[in-house]
Amino acid sequence: MDEPNAPTGSSRWTQLSVRTWLLLYGITSFLLSIAVALGPLQGVVHVNDEVVYTLQSKLFAAGMRTGPAADNASMLLYPFWVTAPESYAAFPPGWPAILALGEIVGLPWIINPLLAACLPLLVYALTLEWTDSRTARIAALLVAISPAIWMLGASRMAHTSVLVALASAWLVLTRRKDAPLYWVAAGAAVAYVMLARPFDAFLIGLPLLGWGLYRARHSIQRLALALPVVAALVMIGVDNQQLTGNVFEFPIRQWADHWYDDRPNCDRLGIGEQVGCVGEPYTWSVAMERTWTRLMMLDRSLLGMPGGLILAILGLIRLRQKMALGFIAIVILGYGLYWSPGLAYGSRFFHPTMLVLPMGLAGFVIWVTDRLVTAIPSWVGEGVVATVCALGGSQFLPDLAERYWCVDGSLAQHLEAEGIENGLIYVHTAGSTTLQWSKLGMKDVGGSPVDTFGAALQLMDPTQNQGGIQPRHAPPNASDRALFLQRLHPHSKGWLYIDYLTTGERHWTPVETIEDPQAESDSTPR
Repeated sequence: MDEPNAPTGSSRWTQLSVRTWLLLYGITSFLLSIAVALGPLQGVVHVNDEVVYTLQSKLFAAGMRTGPAADNASMLLYPFWVTAPESYAAFPPGWPAILALGEIVGLPWIINPLLAACLPLLVYALTLEWTDSRTARIAALLVAISPAIWMLGASRMAHTSVLVALASAWLVLTRRKDAPLYWVAAGAAVAYVMLARPFDAFLIGLPLLGWGLYRARHSIQRLALALPVVAALVMIGVDNQQLTGNVFEFPIRQWADHWYDDRPNCDRLGIGEQVGCVGEPYTWSVAMERTWTRLMMLDRSLLGMPGGLILAILGLIRLRQKMALGFIAIVILGYGLYWSPGLAYGSRFFHPTMLVLPMGLAGFVIWVTDRLVTAIPSWVGEGVVATVCALGGSQFLPDLAERYWCVDGSLAQHLEAEGIENGLIYVHTAGSTTLQWSKLGMKDVGGSPVDTFGAALQLMDPTQNQGGIQPRHAPPNASDRALFLQRLHPHSKGWLYIDYLTTGERHWTPVETIEDPQAESDSTPR
């Protein structure tokens, strides 16, 4: 990683200096992600997607693709989680398989911070291919401290891993090394994106693959690049066949058609009256409104305050980076075809743009500082960036600490304090509330009973439907709760957990078994 045009006598020192700074940037990104994950986010998952990823990763960690069916499907209703004839996540298996590594060592929250630590180096290397070392260095710093990155790094969403994979593949194909091993690595990176987020693979990964096949100098390089992708396609087909009975049907489509049975085939790309499963149909006006909302969330999360996106675009124009600008346009237009509101994290939509936006921001910072001060020291730009991101990012923390996405770690903390490791947890959410995180660009987020159920469901052992913590939606009648406990979990204790969303109060009551008047019956209360 020598800096271009460095004096010969100082090249070794310059190389060491660059590597040292990149190491510090990686450590900074890791520590920021860890601090947010274990601090305001309390070390637990908050968004529906994260809950399901966590359950599937527990299955993989136990060597299982699917778990047993729910003893009562209506008492385990949750978005993206299939409960019959077997239990599994409706999402692709790639990211939960990586997340399972954290489950195996008992540190599931550490995987994304470790991946986030790789991004400063990758963005530095990519930016250096197109610009100069100073711009690349500031871009790496931006990645290390941008709220857009540490919010994803603190989560258990798949986006950070996809960023690492796309950046790795892009870098290999840009440098066009001769050794086939590099091309295998690039193909494996694209293959992972296919297994983790097929839409990102379709929008970015496959065009990147085609570009690499075109740029390859030898047939062996093309073969090395293509083989991992072909293997991933086979794996996807086999997995689809196992779960849905159809090689070409993804579990998420089958789940959506069952969950939204009044709107068949609503979970698809495109714009029209029949598209969109939640809220109003995904018409052109809705698409433009949601795209604008998502862009404003990305804009706010780049620096922690409004304006980052437009500054990055201006910087890319100043650097004459037409390819980066075209890449941003493709991502925005592609994601604009998806109906989901996508409000869980400020940068989760359009996250691939984080591979090039830091370069634009760095270019803008250098352009401004060089005109404000004569013979400016090289560290001034970094100081400005660090100060802005520190001030802006600190504004997000109070929002994240306020029961983000209607879920917090209070139930897990209570169980740990009481030493409860086994039992049936009936969860009932009373009342309703509407929450806002204005700093994150989110408005009117409602805490529904299904959403808040995630606070308990994430504690479940999905490899069994008996033993361990077994959460269930609470039947309305005390007698039904007692009968269910007696008939299906006779050796477990039961508790009723009531969460009053309006007031924030929580009640915890033991559930007593009763004499079963229909002991010989196979029916279960619903």
